[in-house]
Amino acid sequence: MPPPQASLVIFLPDAPHPASLTVQSQMHANLVTMLCSETLAIQPAFTNVKVSATRWTPNGNLVIFGGLDTSPATLLSATHVLTSALSLWLSLLGPSYMMVHTNVKWSKVLVNGIPLHLDPTPGSGVHSSAALHMSLTTYNPFYTALKITQMLS
Repeated sequence: MPPPQASLVIFLPDAPHPASLTVQSQMHANLVTMLCSETLAIQPAFTNVKVSATRWTPNGNLVIFGGLDTSPATLLSATHVLTSALSLWLSLLGPSYMMVHTNVKWSKVLVNGIPLHLDPTPGSGVHSSAALHMSLTTYNPFYTALKITQMLS
């Protein structure tokens, strides 16, 4: 199985702001891909860094995908070039206001020690998945924002 394609997530300042979303809707991902590629091509130290695609997230941030031979570390090393160019194209406050990290797919999250508002079950102390889910949904606003693909176990 080939390694996953390198990608970065760029958190843009005020991304959900209506003016920012308007700019993003006018600047299609294909245009952003072309501009990123051209910017890297004219930088002698980054001619080996390739951008194959970009896409806007529903939150208004930008995901940049590296070319087939571009590693995550190589793509990350070009961050300052890409954010400087993006701040000019999108008329943002500047690259220092953008946060960048590698885009890592999560397959499983294990969280321990979350307080639950449940009385101990007599005997075993173990609660059902449905009871855990109901307690987390009721008392934890962050949990309700998650897309649950598999019930708790």
